[in-house]
Amino acid sequence: GVPRIIFINKLDRYGADPFHVLGQVRKKLGLTVVPVQIPIGEEDNFVGVADVITRKARYYEGESGMTRRIAEIPAAMQPRVEELRTELLETLADVDDEFAEIFLESEDISEEAIHAAIRRSTLALKFCPMLMGSAYKNKGVQDLLDAVCRYLPSP
Repeated sequence: GVPRIIFINKLDRYGADPFHVLGQVRKKLGLTVVPVQIPIGEEDNFVGVADVITRKARYYEGESGMTRRIAEIPAAMQPRVEELRTELLETLADVDDEFAEIFLESEDISEEAIHAAIRRSTLALKFCPMLMGSAYKNKGVQDLLDAVCRYLPSP
């Protein structure tokens, strides 16, 4: 097997539903997948992603979305981000023993520990992080490249 990352593309299109795709990936491919980001805005109003790990929003601005601005997550999205963060941490604790110890012993888990657990479990083929964006408009592409470097083996 090959370690993998999932990228949901074309979030700026009419009818884009990343959570429907998430369900399909889990059902049809049988993979353990949790989104590490969720979209801010839908379809034409897609402006960026909320990072579940850092609890920060990333907005893609300027010509072709080449400028990445990091800000606070919109208040209306906070509960959903926390819900997914909890799901991510619980899933990582299930698939990675080292992270399970940290998860059970610590109230506040560092971003580094989360990234390390995602890398270990991705390399062990037990987990797939899911990212999203719109490649045509360069929204989310920088995050995808960062994730490739951070979670996948060096060629």
